[in-house]
Amino acid sequence: MYIHVESAKSSKLFNQKFKTGSWLVLYYSPMCGHCLQFKPVWDDYRKKYGNRINIAEVKDDYLSSVIPRQEVFGFPTIKLYRSSNELKEFANERTVEQLHKFTESNLNKVLNKLKLKLKSKKNKRKPKKKLVSSKKHN
Repeated sequence: MYIHVESAKSSKLFNQKFKTGSWLVLYYSPMCGHCLQFKPVWDDYRKKYGNRINIAEVKDDYLSSVIPRQEVFGFPTIKLYRSSNELKEFANERTVEQLHKFTESNLNKVLNKLKLKLKSKKNKRKPKKKLVSSKKHN
């Protein structure tokens, strides 16, 4: 899913959808030179990997209307979320390849932690087997 938050309507949609799944979110200002320079890379990433992860762009005018409220200290800012919880802020070279490595490695870490939790819960629920002697009693 792709959402461009640039109106009250798109902000409301984002807030509804953002609660579940994994999201890569770009916070930007249309007046920012770095954002304008990064835009073609972001668009390429979105076209190439947008079917694997939810992607959103949040215009600076709507930072206070999206959940969770964001403190963004510079533009562009890119953050990765899972079920509306921030996992990590992107701080690498701004290329399609680095964005992909960033999302894949961080989401794989989260999935591995979830698998371990599920496995430990299953192990706690399993009843202990009684040992049965193979000797016959007379």
